[in-house]
Amino acid sequence: MIKFALLADRRSGTTLMIDCLNNLPRVYCEKRVFGIDKRIANPTQDHQSGLFFLYRTETWPRRLRYLTGRRAMIRDYLDERIFVPEGERDVRGFRLIYDKADQHPEILDGLCGSDVRVIHLVRENVLKTFISFKTAPLHKMHHPREGDAIRTVKLRLDPATLVAELRQRARRIERMRGAVAGFATLEVVYESFVRDRQAEAARIQPFLGLDEVLPFRSDLVKINPDRFDDLVENHQEIRRVLAGTEFERFIDG
Repeated sequence: MIKFALLADRRSGTTLMIDCLNNLPRVYCEKRVFGIDKRIANPTQDHQSGLFFLYRTETWPRRLRYLTGRRAMIRDYLDERIFVPEGERDVRGFRLIYDKADQHPEILDGLCGSDVRVIHLVRENVLKTFISFKTAPLHKMHHPREGDAIRTVKLRLDPATLVAELRQRARRIERMRGAVAGFATLEVVYESFVRDRQAEAARIQPFLGLDEVLPFRSDLVKINPDRFDDLVENHQEIRRVLAGTEFERFIDG
């Protein structure tokens, strides 16, 4: 079987990618392995406890093992619960968000040297990533689908901290590139994936060992408009702040 991890920042298209992958007959990617590290009393589609958290806190022996042998426990968990063929679905993976990779470096450390492949999904427009992260709570939804009513929202960005925030996000992408340098890795640019999904399917599916390239399908729809001025209340001020920086090109990109 083929094992893989889908690595990306938040609001960088992982739900769209997982939709497309899981609509293929041989592929399954689990979204919530390393999710929220607490028990959610009333879980929703977008707000659930992480599966590994529930597993490691289920019994006292597991809690003790997590303290004393975290790396081995994660690897064993993935092999026993995630990397397990079900029917014809023999290409199995999980999503790993940057935050979790940073908080728990033992996840990638534990997989280093294994046969796990990494799809690194990169949203190059870190300005749009940041805006999407900030607007999602205002929409009261994270991943709208065809037919869902989407609220129109606008955001005010802090001009004093924006450039530093965007540089931090750009540095994190580079850091994650280094973190997966020892894996068989395919980098997928989110903007290219959205622009020509089938061209990217022709790269991604062979990387996962699939002989036939099938259409990538999803009923997800964009939550934000494309125009920067329709997203940001103080857009003129932000244009002035970003003028001459490496992020100016992202305003209308």
